[in-house]
Parts: sequence; structure tokens; C-alpha cells
Amino acid sequence: MSPPHFDDEPRAKKLPRDKDLVETKSSIMRFALSMSLLVSNDPHDVRYTLPYVDEPTGVRMKNIYWLNQARRSDVVVLNRGPISAPAWTHSRNATRWEDSWRDLFAHVDDSLYRRDAQRLTRADLLVNAALHITFQRFVPEVIESLKVLLRDSEIRRKSLFWHESWFIPFACLTGDKPLHEVPALDPRLDPWTLYYNLQVYIHKRIMPRILSSLGITFMSLDPHYHRTNAVMESPPKSSYFTSNRNCLQLPENSSIGRAIYSLLLKELSWILGEA
Repeated sequence: MSPPHFDDEPRAKKLPRDKDLVETKSSIMRFALSMSLLVSNDPHDVRYTLPYVDEPTGVRMKNIYWLNQARRSDVVVLNRGPISAPAWTHSRNATRWEDSWRDLFAHVDDSLYRRDAQRLTRADLLVNAALHITFQRFVPEVIESLKVLLRDSEIRRKSLFWHESWFIPFACLTGDKPLHEVPALDPRLDPWTLYYNLQVYIHKRIMPRILSSLGITFMSLDPHYHRTNAVMESPPKSSYFTSNRNCLQLPENSSIGRAIYSLLLKELSWILGEA
């Protein structure tokens, strides 16, 4: 159902003038969803205009044309989240959960993380899968996207930042546990959440160095050692969590959504203030 429209509220809101922004010490933030961080100069690229399914995972990717917004901005904040587990890992036909994940575990014999192959636990297998997808796909694709972006002379002159991804909070999965009670990498988490969170953990440790080499500033959103002393609340049961299971696109009016949004703004403000 669409929200009610009030007759005294204009349909199209006029953006404030630069003079007004300066006088009120304000700024305008524009958000654009690009799940694959697609960089294409053609706004009519079919990957923008038509439903696009990522072939390796079978997951639909939502991308909108965002380069024009970036060119009109003074500051550009980028991110690409971890790669989702393939759609077929959710198959109900598999006798065991490992059966639907077989393709992701195919590289274990020459894995980046190795123990006695006869003693690999579920967590071990998922660590290998997360390492493999990060270094074989995520990193090369991100570097290519950023190199293409930096070839744009207008964008290259902007202040460029990359905000880290956040762990899927356990409270979102259950709706009844404070965030701090279950670690983000707890082996008891379901394989999809653990696979995602493992990638977040890896990204936190490799992306700062990669981004630094490209002249892009890394922004931490970790509330536990955040330089702005912002605190992530650990709320009890949330009405948002009990009615919605999209744990990645948290609305600003949810408790965790507000906390992440606040961390993002405070970190950006701190960095720009130090520049």
C-alpha cells in the first residue's frame, strides 16, 4: 500500500541551493543501489535496465545507473557487499545441507585454509569457501570496477571513500537476542549467514590495503573500536526483525539501521574534518 499523499506537500521537492547549504552547514546525501558495483557509462546498459541474474550464483542483482550522481557529488562513498551463496544451496531436495554446497567445497583439496581433510568441520568448509570466493572473484571484480571508475577524470577528482560491510546481526535472524550475545562468526549460525559473515571478516582485513593502493579511504563501521566513540545499541526483540527477514538492507527507522547510519555519518564527518 502506498503512503497517503498530502495535498499541501509538493510531489517534487526542490533541492536547496548551494548558498543555503553553506549557511545552514548542511549537505545532501544521495543513495544508489548497485549490488555488483557496476561501472558502465551507458545508462541504458541492459544490466541497469533489465532483470539481471548473476550467472555463477543464480542470484538477481539490482543495479541502477549511478555515475551521474557521483559526478555531481563532492564526496563519493562506495561499497560492495559479500557474494551471496548460490541460489541452489537453498534446495529443499538435498538430503544433507552439504549436498547443495558441493560446488563451493570442490576446491578444498587445494584450499587457502587447510587442516586434516578427514577432520574438516562445517565451519572449516565454509572458511575455505569464503576465502576462495573472496580471492578468486570478489577482489578481482572490485579492483576492475575501481580501476574503470578512476579512469573517469571527473570522479577521480572527488574525495573517494569505501565503507566496510556489516555482519548480519544475530538479532535479525532470531528477533529475540541482543547483538552481543552471539558472535558474528559463531559456528552454530546457519551456513548462509556464516558464509556471508566470514566474507565480511576477510574484507575488513584485506580491503584497507587494496583501497590505499588506489587512493581510496577505507571507513570502518565497527562500533566496538570506533574512533568516534559511537555505540551500537543491542536492543531486545525488534518489531522490524519479527516481520522482515531482509537482514542486509536495514531501513533507517529500525534500531540497527539507525545505528549503522549514525556510524557511517560520524566516521565520514570525522575523516573529512581531519582532512
